[in-house]
Amino acid sequence: MEPNTNDNTFDPHSHSDSDNTPAAIGDHPLSQHNLVTEPSIIQFLSERVHESPIFKQHLIDVLEQSKVDEQAARAAANSITILVKAGVRFNGRDLQGIRIPGADLSGGEFDSAQLQEADLTDVNLTKSWIRQADLSRASMGGVEFGELPYLDCSDCVYACAYSPDGKIFAAGFLSGAIITYSTTSWTNIHTFEGHTSRVDSLAFSPSSERLISGGYDDTARLWDCVTGTADFILKGHTDGVTSVAYSPNGDQVASGSDDGTVRLWDAGKVTAIAYSSDGMNIASVDEDGSIRFFDTKTGEVGLVMESELGVADCTAFSPDGSRIVVGRYSGELQLWEASTGKPGPCWYDYSGIVTGVTFSPNGKWIASTSHDGAVKLWSAQTRRLVIPALSVMLHSHQMVYKWRQPALTLLCGSGI
Repeated sequence: MEPNTNDNTFDPHSHSDSDNTPAAIGDHPLSQHNLVTEPSIIQFLSERVHESPIFKQHLIDVLEQSKVDEQAARAAANSITILVKAGVRFNGRDLQGIRIPGADLSGGEFDSAQLQEADLTDVNLTKSWIRQADLSRASMGGVEFGELPYLDCSDCVYACAYSPDGKIFAAGFLSGAIITYSTTSWTNIHTFEGHTSRVDSLAFSPSSERLISGGYDDTARLWDCVTGTADFILKGHTDGVTSVAYSPNGDQVASGSDDGTVRLWDAGKVTAIAYSSDGMNIASVDEDGSIRFFDTKTGEVGLVMESELGVADCTAFSPDGSRIVVGRYSGELQLWEASTGKPGPCWYDYSGIVTGVTFSPNGKWIASTSHDGAVKLWSAQTRRLVIPALSVMLHSHQMVYKWRQPALTLLCGSGI
């Protein structure tokens, strides 16, 4: 249906030369609706521009009024949209200070136009000519130019992925490198290196905090997107890993390979590992606090112990391999039976996060370290403090414990 020509918006003859601009611009028909979303009406009005010079001048007058009257912004945005669709050129035109938020200027000609201090918020400039246009101090939030940012990479790109939250973009390269970029600025966040051949597939965890990659070096790798470090290398495929994916809950990852197999892997973040004294078993603690035992000869998973006590940060086997001790972010220490997975007694180090634990060679003592720089010596039998606290003045990540019964000597590395 053709728009109603009785409406003053559409009837150019309703405006005389002596009254081109209504006194109350807020009451003007062009101020009542956003016509940019009504292409049929815009097309109808752009045809009237060719039929009536009076109507064309009226639209230009509304555009000029927007320079001094904020209430004319919507009418001006509609007016210039109609004029552009009618093929009116604005090359070299003085448009300083115009207010046309949301206008559709796609395909318009604005070469050398003066647009200083104009309100161009959310304006569509796709395929517009704006060579040498002066846009200084113009409000250009949300302006659409029709060309999205692109990355000019010096290496062949074989894989890419967006994080679920849309904040990170990852690209995998022929060299084996992986680069993550901020989708806001398209600048490099982290460069991950470890694959020795091209990266064929990438996938983000549901939380956007981790990334899995599949490479033609026959491995899949888990990466921490926050710290930029490698979490784990997943080995087992005998040919290139061509596809990787996260489960919806983030607990598992899957990998597919040219060797014709699909493998499922536990995606839990490993925060600490320890060997048993005979080398037959490895204990690992995960970010969710669970504890797993692995047979070092077969690689098979043995006991899995679940805990609701929070993130575990460190673990150690007793010398006879019968127990493990686990230290947690909460400041809690706990003993577990290694053969049965039965949880043992808990006790607290109120100094803060437990950062390290170890047994003495005779199994009688347990030493723990914490973020406050204190080292404590506990009885493995009673969990009571043997040495209340040894203050370590150096902030070191390299602490070696040399046991002298019953005291503990600390050898502190140079640290950081």
